[in-house]
Amino acid sequence: MQDTDLTVLTEILAQRKAALDPQMKDDEFFEFFAAQQVLRDYQLDPEEIKSGVVGQSTQAKLPGTDGGIDAIYLLVNGRLIRDLDQAQELKNLKQNIVFDVLILQSSLETGFALQRLLRLKDTSENIFRIERSPDSFSETYNEELLDSIKRFREAHRALITKHPTFNAHYFYLTRGDTSMIAPDIQKKAKELETDISNILATITKCSFTFVGARDLIGLDRKPPKSTFTLKCADSIAGGGGYMALVELAEYRRLITSEKGELLEYLFESNVRDYQGDVDVNKQIRETLQNQADNAEFWWLNNGITILAAKIGGHSKEFTIDEPQIVNGLQTSMEIYEHFRLNPASESGKRHAIVRLIEFPDSKQQDRIIKATNSQTKIPPQYLWATDELQRDIEQVCRASGMHYDRRKNSWRKQPIGLDKVIGMTELAQAVAAIYLQEPDHSRARPSRYFKKEHYGKVFSSKVPIDLYVMCALLRKRAETFLHGTENDRRDRNNLLFYLLMALVSVELKTPRAKAKAISGIKVGDMQESVFEAALALVRPIYETRGASDNAAKGPDMLVDLKAALTSRFAKKKKNEVKAGGSA
Repeated sequence: MQDTDLTVLTEILAQRKAALDPQMKDDEFFEFFAAQQVLRDYQLDPEEIKSGVVGQSTQAKLPGTDGGIDAIYLLVNGRLIRDLDQAQELKNLKQNIVFDVLILQSSLETGFALQRLLRLKDTSENIFRIERSPDSFSETYNEELLDSIKRFREAHRALITKHPTFNAHYFYLTRGDTSMIAPDIQKKAKELETDISNILATITKCSFTFVGARDLIGLDRKPPKSTFTLKCADSIAGGGGYMALVELAEYRRLITSEKGELLEYLFESNVRDYQGDVDVNKQIRETLQNQADNAEFWWLNNGITILAAKIGGHSKEFTIDEPQIVNGLQTSMEIYEHFRLNPASESGKRHAIVRLIEFPDSKQQDRIIKATNSQTKIPPQYLWATDELQRDIEQVCRASGMHYDRRKNSWRKQPIGLDKVIGMTELAQAVAAIYLQEPDHSRARPSRYFKKEHYGKVFSSKVPIDLYVMCALLRKRAETFLHGTENDRRDRNNLLFYLLMALVSVELKTPRAKAKAISGIKVGDMQESVFEAALALVRPIYETRGASDNAAKGPDMLVDLKAALTSRFAKKKKNEVKAGGSA
């Protein structure tokens, strides 16, 4: 059976790699594939999955190790924490917080090794003994792992007084057979679960899971949950939608996983801001807790709006394909938390109004999302996914053969490779590096571009729409180029945004191009020599500044690169003005 499993998994990996990213090395793709399977319930996009990888490349010659860890993901209420700014902002959360730390060890080996668990245990002690400074660690780690540790500790510090449910999940994934794991290895995994829980008192639960070839095959074949059933007491139909009266216990079942965890991705199209102890939420909470109250829940609550690609069934039970809960987040969170704390509550028999609307047309979806969310006091910047400009970018990207993942994970519905997919964060990073000349912020703080004070600098109707397509195409081509020139993944990550900035200057022969000139670049016609010349400018600066994550995330590389571009192209400034015009 093991030989069969290995053969089947090998074929799956080959097919997935050919479809998604043929250029990725086999061991790197296995890390990506393994993480994708483990994280399937979190609905992360490919770039988010890649952002958690900390494993040291076998060809790396830089100081530090990965401590036996291939990837770490920090998720708070199902949302990935990618940078330090996001970790620090967690202090604004109120309650009902679930903090998940996922630690992955992935290997193409066909078994499970005791030595890997021993090393993982040592590294885990350094991570979770939060009083230890990196200087006192038992091993010198690479910068990516140290950055993850720093983000974890910052998030932990921000949440510690909020009393979150804090779960540490370990996954050891290989092409092996989990039924053949030696007893001493299983025992060591159990010891790690106990030890880590004892090291940090705030950990609610620590789990260790072995994942082998058969498990990976099963996970790959298991479709992500996209079709749901919803039973209701009664409903009325009209105009492509339904108004349903749904028992609270049934609604709670809809929004939770088999493990009883909130399915955060159902709220992707909502504002995703839970307002905590505001008056309206206190009133919802009191209504749920007061089981002696004769008033029905729906009398006192506006209800919930769900958009779906397709709604089937009949008046008492519906099937809902790809639901998006676009309004009713506060109500949903209070219902979820009430039944989490009171699973046998009599309030489960009370009812909420749930509006079900079948609107496959994205423009109509955006209209409903904006209308329903505008009825509450929501900062407008949180509705950026529905902006007219975002839809315009989606349209022009499609015409260029690119898929703009404006609606998270919409790329999954397209027969397209990852080299043709770009997400909102990835596009914002590219535009910031190329047009704003902020490669340091692009590398270190991508979340900043979705804050009110920065969003309009990156996404603006004042620049030609073609600029966004050019930035998307140039990022993809630059990534391909770096795959061919840089063996180490960390170097590729650190060089990318500086390379993007330099590429435009080399192509247009100016230290800083204007928007019109940038948007006119034909990425497909750019000579390979342009990429080589740009890298020749960037790489010496990177090496001089230490060839590290800190160098790429700090301000000095940018200062040096601007000076180098000015020195080389300042005399051609007149050409820039003629080519660029006004932005």
